[in-house]
Amino acid sequence: GQAEEVAPAAPGTLLCVANKLAFGVNVCHPFVQWYIEAHASLDFRIFTLFSWFGQLLGVASLSLFASALAYVFVQRPWARLLAVLAGERPKLPRRHGGRASAAAPAPSP
Repeated sequence: GQAEEVAPAAPGTLLCVANKLAFGVNVCHPFVQWYIEAHASLDFRIFTLFSWFGQLLGVASLSLFASALAYVFVQRPWARLLAVLAGERPKLPRRHGGRASAAAPAPSP
């Protein structure tokens, strides 16, 4: 028999979020590093492995934080607004488990 072709699965929500956060980190990284180099570390520095790793960790964590803020307050609202303007229905989060919880009110007709 012939092998059935399986359509590739659409990327999940977490993959889309991770993609946007990775883009945000790449955009934020030069600005965060410039801020740390130009403003936060004005005095003489003594190079040690600990200081190098600490600065590396600081740049990475601040870049991730700035990128998460940009995703929540800029990218996500604009994506929803543009989807509504394009005529798409906004996607509501799905509940896992397949059935409504007992605490949820019944839908009205």
